[in-house]
Amino acid sequence: MDNAQRSVLLNKAVDLLHEADVLLQQAMGAGEECYCIHNAIECAADDITDVIINCDSEGLDRKSTRLNSSHVK
Repeated sequence: MDNAQRSVLLNKAVDLLHEADVLLQQAMGAGEECYCIHNAIECAADDITDVIINCDSEGLDRKSTRLNSSHVK
């Protein structure tokens, strides 16, 4: 797999995590359990973002992927 394909797949994975976070909040509301799961999703997205950043030197494209607390209602 070349770097461009890897970049596309990694960015899609982060996009899916963002979508999952939104669906989670819609289904569960703003309780403590939802917040804990949101934090786990945020950590996973951050880890993937770190992989993208580390691969930048190999020519991977990076887009903004970091979740933030504004996603939690």
